[in-house]
Amino acid sequence: MVEARDSAGNVNRVVHSFVVDRTAPVVEITGGPDDGASLDPGEVDYAWTVADAHAVTQSCSWDQDPAVTCDAGSSRTLAPGTHRFDLTVTDQAGNATTIERNLTVNSVDPDPDPEHN
Repeated sequence: MVEARDSAGNVNRVVHSFVVDRTAPVVEITGGPDDGASLDPGEVDYAWTVADAHAVTQSCSWDQDPAVTCDAGSSRTLAPGTHRFDLTVTDQAGNATTIERNLTVNSVDPDPDPEHN
């Protein structure tokens, strides 16, 4: 509550409710490769759940590209090489949880003698 009083004795009171939130959202990866996984080329899918007392925003980034809004899942087709997936979930108070997954997509060796399979 804030109270202001002028020299004539008039009083004005303003009451504003608020919540102190120092707790970051709880994020659980529920699907997708583990950090450090080696994979064959193709599509990689991640899924997750979020728990927080307040509304959250979710953003995803693949290979350090600019983050985009996402909601409980993200997919990307990955070529051979190293890749990174970042998920950041931020609540209304600005508390954030970030999860990072690093992946290696293996090269597919061409069949040296395709006629003898």
